[in-house]
Amino acid sequence: MVEKISTGKLYAMKVLKKDRIRDQNLTKYAKIERNILTRIDHPFVVKLDSAFQTDTKLYLILQYCPGGDLGNLIAKKKRLSEADARIYIAEIVLALEVLHQNGILYRDLKPDNVILDEEGHALLTDFGLSKEDAQTGLAQSFCG
Repeated sequence: MVEKISTGKLYAMKVLKKDRIRDQNLTKYAKIERNILTRIDHPFVVKLDSAFQTDTKLYLILQYCPGGDLGNLIAKKKRLSEADARIYIAEIVLALEVLHQNGILYRDLKPDNVILDEEGHALLTDFGLSKEDAQTGLAQSFCG
């Protein structure tokens, strides 16, 4: 969590070390994530405020979601009510729909990658494994 001094607004900051990205051949995944976050503006997809880099690190400044993630919520509550589950599923499906409409296959759907904003809405995050320009709906690469 970081704060913009001029406005006092809170953000989440994702820091990626360039040497780790290079050593593990993750450059394309970092670019994919930034590209998708730049392109997509939807209420149930986390928003990118800005991205920048230094000599050693890449930074993504993202919408801050104080509600944690769906994985932690499920672990804490042990079980969601049917009404809550319906809402979360609907919000996730709407996010996936806009991604698919933009030729993006989201390939890392799990409770830890669904974060909750200040109003409790579900937002997809972590787009590094996504596939861009997948107009046919098919992806031939191994994932998982």
